[in-house]
Amino acid sequence: TIYDRNGRILAIQAPDYGFTIRAEKDKIQQISSFLSDYSDYDAVEIASLLEKGETFIPLTSSITNPQIDMLNVRIKEESLSSYIEFSEKETRHYPYNIASSILGCAPTPTKGNGGIEELFNDTLKAMGEIGKTTVHGSSITLTLDSEIQAILEEVKKELDKKKQEEVKENNNIVENTVNEIANVIE
Repeated sequence: TIYDRNGRILAIQAPDYGFTIRAEKDKIQQISSFLSDYSDYDAVEIASLLEKGETFIPLTSSITNPQIDMLNVRIKEESLSSYIEFSEKETRHYPYNIASSILGCAPTPTKGNGGIEELFNDTLKAMGEIGKTTVHGSSITLTLDSEIQAILEEVKKELDKKKQEEVKENNNIVENTVNEIANVIE
């Protein structure tokens, strides 16, 4: 876990719940339709993901053990138990979605990519599993203040927006007076 100076969680290892899929071409539509009831994706999006080889479809929200049991019953009733399995997958979560260039990311529980995640990978990475429980790495605390960081990022976003509007206005003036485009910023 990565904390800011005030003890707020900036990054945490936690499970994502969803479905591990073993899809055969002739079952993709049935599987997609079933999963769309439990995912933020609709059936067409799920079918597209499955056709591209995706094997994990996340749930829309956390789920309780009784709900898991009911879900497994429904999977059996639909004759999908050889294609769909309820599962959990350890991932890094960034609850504030700030300081991404500082934090970096961790695409897997054991590999940091860029920023603090890469620099302190050996400290933060999951140590493996004991049974079905992931053994998490150590935590670190940064001097960064997440509230100040969020304000700074919002100010930067507004300045970037204003700058884009000014550039757009200037390009329009050039285009209208000279009748050709001098430069374009996208």
